[in-house]
Amino acid sequence: ELSLGLDLIATQNLTKDSGVPGFISRDLTTITVDLGVFEKRPFLCRKIIAHELAHSLLHRDFYSNISYSDVSGWFGVIRSISNADLERLEWQADALGSLICVPKKELGRHVKTALQRATLNKEFNINKVNSKMLAKYIGSSLDKIFEVPAEVIVWRIEMDGLLPPDKLQEGA
Repeated sequence: ELSLGLDLIATQNLTKDSGVPGFISRDLTTITVDLGVFEKRPFLCRKIIAHELAHSLLHRDFYSNISYSDVSGWFGVIRSISNADLERLEWQADALGSLICVPKKELGRHVKTALQRATLNKEFNINKVNSKMLAKYIGSSLDKIFEVPAEVIVWRIEMDGLLPPDKLQEGA
């Protein structure tokens, strides 16, 4: 927080009142997260902070051309842009945020180890699951290492192509 020059504010009932667990201020200096997420869901909080940080790094031009001062103002901005543009902005922030939290080289190393463990696990038959199921299995074993929700790791495993499809039986 301090080394990046960003403030972090935890606000009670943000998700309940606005439908979003976090957002970044228009001037890109403050990330606001739901207090409940901040206190009780540290992995999700880490994902949200990385996502909002990614917006500040990638979308400075976009934010400099809009105006809002609170969550309701932000929703007005969202309604004013196309779904395609919004999806692009969010996908980019998700992608960079996941790279910040889960570096590719380190993820590759851990996936390799997890695959070796999965092969030895008699309760989990690696030859009878599809790649999506295997990614979920591995993601759930790595979430505590990277301190992010397992779905972030699953997404990265899939996006980075870390599971060779020729080794899996698809559709099982």
